[in-house]
Amino acid sequence: MANRHYRGDDEQSAFIEVDLLPHMRRPRAFNVNILLIVLAAVFFSWVLIYIPLNGRQNALDDTLERNNDLTSQQAVITDIIDRYGIERERIEFQDQLALARPLQSEYADNLASISQAITIVETDGRILSVSYSAVENQFDLIITLSRNISFQNVNIEFLELDFVQNSSNTTPEPISGSSRYRAAYTIEVIDNAIEESE
Repeated sequence: MANRHYRGDDEQSAFIEVDLLPHMRRPRAFNVNILLIVLAAVFFSWVLIYIPLNGRQNALDDTLERNNDLTSQQAVITDIIDRYGIERERIEFQDQLALARPLQSEYADNLASISQAITIVETDGRILSVSYSAVENQFDLIITLSRNISFQNVNIEFLELDFVQNSSNTTPEPISGSSRYRAAYTIEVIDNAIEESE
């Protein structure tokens, strides 16, 4: 409400002064609001920054601890190797053998089944050369037969075998100085076919 002041005396004209803008009190709640905003900012900073950072710090500590354990173990093994005079080349060769063992497979039974499939078509059919790739799981054969049409029948017999996934052959060529024909076969076998058949 506006303040009114009366001023006057006998010698001067009397007048009334009216203050249309009263004194305003600034509430103390403004400082409390700022304090609450600051506290909320600190809390959310703790939730959004500290907690994820703390989790990552724990993961980093665990990784560093494991790394230190492995480093210590490597130092102990290196010391043992040096102390007893173990040759590193033999250890590396043994590791290479361990990696190669899963790629090995017994293919003698498979080769016997392939030979039997050839003799079903022609009893005098012969295998000139055989190579087996354990990495690619395939046989490469060169076969001789007396008749040109027999090569297609041999291919059908190969596809009937349980361990054969695919079989293909080149065009039969006559062998010079002989009445026989020759063709190359590529036989793709199923991985670990021997273990699966057992």
